[in-house]
Amino acid sequence: MTTTDPNEISQLQNTLIESFQQISSIEQMGLCQRLGILSKAEQQQVYKMAKALIEDKQLPITMSDWHGLRDWIMMLRDRYQHQMELQCVHTFSNDMDRISHFEEVQRLSQLLEEYAQAHEDLSELLLALKKLRNEWKNRKRDVENIVLSILSSSSRNNNEYRLIKITKSNVISLGLGLGSIGKYYVLFEPFIVDEKRKEILNHVARDFSMVFQENATQNLARMADSYHRIFHQDDHANITEDIQKLSMKVYISRPRSILLPYPSGLPTPSTSQDGTFIERRKSIIIASEDEPMLFNMSKPYFEPAGWDWPHIIKQKKRGRTQSGSYYWCHSSQQDTLYQQNIWSTSLSRLADHFAKIGQEYYANMLNNARLMHSHRTHMFEFATHSLLKTYHALQLEQGCANLNRTLISLHQLQQDL
Repeated sequence: MTTTDPNEISQLQNTLIESFQQISSIEQMGLCQRLGILSKAEQQQVYKMAKALIEDKQLPITMSDWHGLRDWIMMLRDRYQHQMELQCVHTFSNDMDRISHFEEVQRLSQLLEEYAQAHEDLSELLLALKKLRNEWKNRKRDVENIVLSILSSSSRNNNEYRLIKITKSNVISLGLGLGSIGKYYVLFEPFIVDEKRKEILNHVARDFSMVFQENATQNLARMADSYHRIFHQDDHANITEDIQKLSMKVYISRPRSILLPYPSGLPTPSTSQDGTFIERRKSIIIASEDEPMLFNMSKPYFEPAGWDWPHIIKQKKRGRTQSGSYYWCHSSQQDTLYQQNIWSTSLSRLADHFAKIGQEYYANMLNNARLMHSHRTHMFEFATHSLLKTYHALQLEQGCANLNRTLISLHQLQQDL
């Protein structure tokens, strides 16, 4: 052996210490345990060697000691290389590439953490929507009051229909049952034809729709404010694509044993046309010039369908009161109108129809939110799994490169001592 500059020897010794600090680090030992590179006994041997070198500053003395340490490091290096071959991990030529890839992992990890927080908000939003849907099951009284207000203030009220409250004194003359007492009814004038009756109620439906939409907008605005992180995901839209790009740099080929199967609903770098993650197109808010739609929801349609009308507009046979009068007819008209039936609409029944539509609106919104939640859960699990596996592959490649450098330092130090 030859003796050289003490400073050079000290530098080589420090390099060897740094190498063993990385070999015995928590991250590398955890990787060795996870991949089965080292047994527990071999891990204990690593800690002993690292302690002797790092804390006690002990170097091999005899040639046999040097060869034993070199052979042990070569054995560990070969095991690392074997795992890299199994996982098809790319070998990097310089530390700049490694540092760049680890920085990208850190950036993507931060984005995933922010995404996870928004995902938690979405879980809470599901509960809020469920509560709102359930509240509509008990909103019939409120809906009735709104419909009553619309009918009472309508300009049509004077000459096309009458809005009356059923009492004991008029229930028989109107051909209604005793169960109608205390309820409000729309009674159409005899000259109003069927299409006109439907037009009147459709007008009420449109007025109610405006009230409903105003209330829905307020509800959704509160949700957007409370769960704002859900509604601002554009910066994270291509996170899955970025992870896939990183994994393609780290792996020579994408082994099925390492990454989860790629979800069919997520884009790949080769198929993505606009360079953004499909989450953008599945966004909770769809921006439009008029107003946003939450969960791709369009406005509810309250106007009754053709099959709803027989249930909403009823024909009742008149009944004569003890006084022989009718609810709005003049005495000269009584004999003629006695032969005619009454067309009426129960305000309660009409309110039931509106309440059902409103409940279905929030129920569909809740269902869409659940689909979004499921989609995001799948994306988050896939992205997290892929990024973690890519990070482990980078650790494996870094550990192998460090072992190669350790062999070089060990050889140089042995020659210089």
